[in-house]
Amino acid sequence: MSGSGKVEICLDPIFVVGSPRSGTTILARSLGEHSALWASDESHFLARLVEAAEDVYASGLEGHRQSWLWAQSVGRAEFISWLVTGVNALFTSRSGGRRWIDHTPYYLDIAETLVEVFPEARFIHVLRDGRRVVHSMLHLLDRPRFVVGRRRSGGPRLGRWGEDFRAACRLWSSSVQAATRFVGQHPERARTVVHERLVADPEPAFEELFDFIGVESEASPLEVFRSTLINSSFAADGAVPPGGLDEPWLGWSREERAQFASEAGPTIIGAGFVGRDELAAWEQAAGPAP
Repeated sequence: MSGSGKVEICLDPIFVVGSPRSGTTILARSLGEHSALWASDESHFLARLVEAAEDVYASGLEGHRQSWLWAQSVGRAEFISWLVTGVNALFTSRSGGRRWIDHTPYYLDIAETLVEVFPEARFIHVLRDGRRVVHSMLHLLDRPRFVVGRRRSGGPRLGRWGEDFRAACRLWSSSVQAATRFVGQHPERARTVVHERLVADPEPAFEELFDFIGVESEASPLEVFRSTLINSSFAADGAVPPGGLDEPWLGWSREERAQFASEAGPTIIGAGFVGRDELAAWEQAAGPAP
């Protein structure tokens, strides 16, 4: 942490990103149990702030050769950074001096900007099997359906994924593709963690995460994760179903399987969740997959 007067900011916050319903919330909340870390609800507004800042900066220069921004040689990244510093101070004022964690999943949209304005931040991409994600998107129990957000050009948000099977497949696929590119471009700043691996064997996965974000190993995050799995694809009480993770796609119709294979097949193969031949056999199966 560093401060000036009464204002303190966190130099190295943590962003947990990924497709919605991938397990970003439970991971962030578990990490937030660490004595050096703090997590709260998804912020959401940071994306709109960055988008607005881009527009304000452009309009501040356009047609104003004697504008203040031009006269002071203020670059785009510097302008946005100073605005986001205020948000950083706000988050830090609530974190009690700990590093704060934001787990708004679709901040993938603004990840490159966040890299610029938070030069010491770390990014964790949660990757979950797309078939579980799509099932979870379309079965949010009694929670109201909602729109993910305004779509940005080239971004991963595609609209009413809670009601549309094809849109859910597209959202997962585009999110994973965007996150894979981002992690590949920033290997020192970003990591991908597979949700299924966390569930099956959380201890080594958490140890790797502690090392990546630079904190000492503690038991509390692991204990919280093991006892509180909150995705709707799990049993009603939040526990993993007997026998391990569920496979809801076994009950999908042939049409749903074909839609998933068409929209997300290459992505799920590339992510290593299924082989090409296995996916083809599952798509063509009339009943439950073998």
